[in-house]
Amino acid sequence: MYETIEALIKSKTDKKQKIILSHFLETFQTNSSHITVSEFDNHYEIIVYHQSNSPNYTGGAEQYLLDKQTGKWTMGWHEHPMQIQPIQIEPHEKNDADLSPETGVA
Repeated sequence: MYETIEALIKSKTDKKQKIILSHFLETFQTNSSHITVSEFDNHYEIIVYHQSNSPNYTGGAEQYLLDKQTGKWTMGWHEHPMQIQPIQIEPHEKNDADLSPETGVA
């Protein structure tokens, strides 16, 4: 289950884990990023999402695996910002053929 890194840090009672997670947050947090974490036995899976500065583009994201013992992280995957193609939706005029015979509603 994913939660924000800030919430996970706050919930930790183990000082070493608080330090490891806080160091990661300080390294990767920006004003335009959002970080979520899923905890496993030996590591954390961390996703860093970036907001886009350009219209019609995603912001990109990365996955990191953070070792609980060493505090070292490795990148699992990286998603480059991608262009979003606008979708043109044409209005549909309803007519009697669109009505349901049972209810008389489209």
